Amino acid sequence: MVSNKEFKPAVIMSSQQMHEVETFSDNIVFIKNGDIKYSGKVKDVGQGRTENL
Repeated sequence: MVSNKEFKPAVIMSSQQMHEVETFSDNIVFIKNGDIKYSGKVKDVGQGRTENL
């Protein structure tokens, strides 16, 4: 179902294990205290990072 190119469904997955998320995701969103801290491609996570949150 997820690979259906005609309907392009969205799947929301929540995990604290980054390696699990990277395996299955194209895009990723980090949310902290209700605020979006990052939204973008998995391959771009950490680009331009100046500190660990």
